[in-house]
Amino acid sequence: MNSSTVVAVIDDDRAFRESLARLVKSEGYPVVQSASANDFLADRAFGHLACAIIDLRMPGLSGIELQR
Repeated sequence: MNSSTVVAVIDDDRAFRESLARLVKSEGYPVVQSASANDFLADRAFGHLACAIIDLRMPGLSGIELQR
């Protein structure tokens, strides 16, 4: 695994987001968390993104819209 590789978890449900982030971290991957698609897009400090786990139904920009 490349240490600059990051997994993003984007979900408006805080408990679920934090739980999923802990699971991904337990496998040795660095994780960034965002509570919304807009927050994720505003934060570009994470380096190379390997994977994004995105909630489809969020207030504002949906997960589908974020993927586009």
